[in-house]
This record gives sequence, C-alpha cells and structure tokens, in this order.
Amino acid sequence: DAMRSVTRRLMAVGADREEFDDHIRCIGVPLFDRLNQPIAGLSISFPTFRFNEADAPKFIQMLKDASNAISARMGCMHPLL
Repeated sequence: DAMRSVTRRLMAVGADREEFDDHIRCIGVPLFDRLNQPIAGLSISFPTFRFNEADAPKFIQMLKDASNAISARMGCMHPLL
C-alpha cells in the first residue's frame, strides 16, 4: 500500500558513523523478498580515513542498484528508489 511504500523509501538506507567501532563507517540497504518484505541487508564498511562524505551518494546509489537487482531476483516487484 502507499504508506508502506513511503516508509520503505524513508528507511531505505542505514549508516553507522563510528557508533559501533571507532574509525569504521558503514552504509547499508535492505534486500526484499517476493512479498516485498525486508529479509536481509547489504552493506559496505570502510575505515573513516578513506571515507569522503562527498562520495556517500555514489556509494548509496551503488548499494541501492545492487539491492534492486538482488531483490528482483527474489521476486520483489517494488524496488528501492
């Protein structure tokens, strides 16, 4: 339904900014099954000294593209934006 779609878009990306480990950053997205339910996650992690905030949109788009492709293979009909 429409509300679920809006909620998915708002929650589409998660980030860890050294909350778990010092000097480590992580960006992640969910993977969805044929019922469009989140069933797993896909993420990248890197040391903070190699992370440039200006590159975040590029990494996020790469993760979303991968999530869409994997989720589609699992039957998801409504990919992330």
